[in-house]
Amino acid sequence: MESASKIYFIDNPYPNGHRIETFIWSGRIDEYGFIWFDFHLKTENYYANDDENDEDEEKEDETLSDWDSKIVWGNYHACTLSSNYWGEQRGIRISKPGEKLNFDAVVQNNLFSNDLPTEHHFDDDDLAFNIYLLGHDSCADHQISFQKQKMGNTISYGPAK
Repeated sequence: MESASKIYFIDNPYPNGHRIETFIWSGRIDEYGFIWFDFHLKTENYYANDDENDEDEEKEDETLSDWDSKIVWGNYHACTLSSNYWGEQRGIRISKPGEKLNFDAVVQNNLFSNDLPTEHHFDDDDLAFNIYLLGHDSCADHQISFQKQKMGNTISYGPAK
């Protein structure tokens, strides 16, 4: 797997991933004094690297699940994963009110959003991020880590382990 500004979705019809067109990392202080990180990511169109003369799409097996179908992915164009794009103020809280923030310490540790729903409680408002993948979907259990580089940081994102 390449590490260069791509996002991958396991077992989808695009194993080489999708180039990230937009990535915005921002922070904010809410009305209660909590400090939050917001992330907004948008990919290129799913089919951006398809060969224009690719006839496989026309011959695609109609029994494929939506997840396995390039035609379905093409209908939704691109992915947006965001904590603030749709107007909600979500994200990952990185401090408590009155607590001094040490930014270097924050980026030396992994950030987690412990928002996996339970069997008895599920509320979309509790999720750190919204996602538009194959339509408006839900996503949870995020882990974000930072690796210091000569010029800034590399940000890795994946499921919490």
